[in-house]
Amino acid sequence: MGIKNFIMNGSLSVFIFGEYSEILASAIDDASDYFLKENIRITDTPRHADILLVIPPVANKNAKILRMFYDEMLSPKYVICADLNQCREKYRSYALIKDLRQIIPVNTECQIDSQTGKKNLINAFARIKEMIRNDG
Repeated sequence: MGIKNFIMNGSLSVFIFGEYSEILASAIDDASDYFLKENIRITDTPRHADILLVIPPVANKNAKILRMFYDEMLSPKYVICADLNQCREKYRSYALIKDLRQIIPVNTECQIDSQTGKKNLINAFARIKEMIRNDG
């Protein structure tokens, strides 16, 4: 897999970390045509992923696991964080990571809600693809 795949045939693999909510599932379903057209697929393992999609809230006890998954990804690697600002305001607990940037670098953010989830998710992937083209 990896970035070599993107250069050769334009495919990208995504590993999802976090709570798989109904809103996220709906956004991914709605964006499935875009994923097929752009050759983006969801993978079961971070070793095969080019993009890490993190869905907050992330508990402090999962910080090491998140970092381990990020480290298992081949370079270059990209991170999309969903609902970052909304999650900070909604969940206020000592048991949750306040800022994911303390654990892993975040390349782009997107807010996934029931109205604009598909559009924001597609825009986040488009920004990552643009970053890859500019880096490569």
